[in-house]
Amino acid sequence: MAFEGGATLVVPSQIAAELGLGPGSIVDEEQLERLRAEAEISQARGRGLRFLEARERSRAELCNRLARYGYSERTVERVAGWLEDLGYIDDVRFTAGYVRSSRRRSLGPRRIRAELRLKGVSPDIIECALNEGLDTSPDSAQREVAELEALVRRKFGRLMLTDPVAARRRAVGFLARRGYQGGVIDAVIKAVEQDPEGSS
Repeated sequence: MAFEGGATLVVPSQIAAELGLGPGSIVDEEQLERLRAEAEISQARGRGLRFLEARERSRAELCNRLARYGYSERTVERVAGWLEDLGYIDDVRFTAGYVRSSRRRSLGPRRIRAELRLKGVSPDIIECALNEGLDTSPDSAQREVAELEALVRRKFGRLMLTDPVAARRRAVGFLARRGYQGGVIDAVIKAVEQDPEGSS
């Protein structure tokens, strides 16, 4: 939509039609404000959709991105609600997928929880996803420790033979940064120290 003096405003045709606007229409202040708001929302929707093209995001990530572009809080909330209604953002689905992919990368619950908090996911959703996504059966716990032992052996097995103190320090730090806690770390380190090359 073009105005006198060459100014333009891109608005959805549906809104222009609702306001009864066409070529040569005179726009009052109230209509102009609505046109500006709708133009902002339309632009923010496009940016929101592009932001979601690469991968799924949390609602907070989307809102933060749109706010960084300078959109008003009202616009950000409307666009986030619209994207939720369309099913393009869903924190429960996002969190469940994040937990699965993090577990495949051998990340522990503490690290996953911290990363999801940084992404603005509510604690209730995080805990629910962790409870559903973490297999706490004894077999699963043993399998996880065995996988971590293999990972630590690959990274630090040789160093365990030449400098066990440095290897232990690095391995403990490595596992802690991945979000594992004391009991798991102790079990993994003890097993690797007893058999650094995994020969047994």
